[in-house]
Amino acid sequence: MNFSGWLARFRRLQDEHTTWKLLHADNAPVILAFIANLFAEENEVPFARARIALDAELARGRELGYWQSESGAGIQVEYLTIFFYSASSKKWYP
Repeated sequence: MNFSGWLARFRRLQDEHTTWKLLHADNAPVILAFIANLFAEENEVPFARARIALDAELARGRELGYWQSESGAGIQVEYLTIFFYSASSKKWYP
């Protein structure tokens, strides 16, 4: 594939792929840090345990001031769900 082909592919993915949407979100650093930390010692983590850890991290983030919203946790759970149940959980690029 040539440069133009790759560029078209990545532009399409930027608009359509859930992982790319996460990377463009304002809160992407928080979620990516959470995911990196969650999988730092284990390759597989049950969704229920990840959800509990996410809730705890968001509460900690509110205490430390890097997470300002009570209502914003919904989008984080959506990202976590997408990450766990989509093909993007197995690879970070197309």
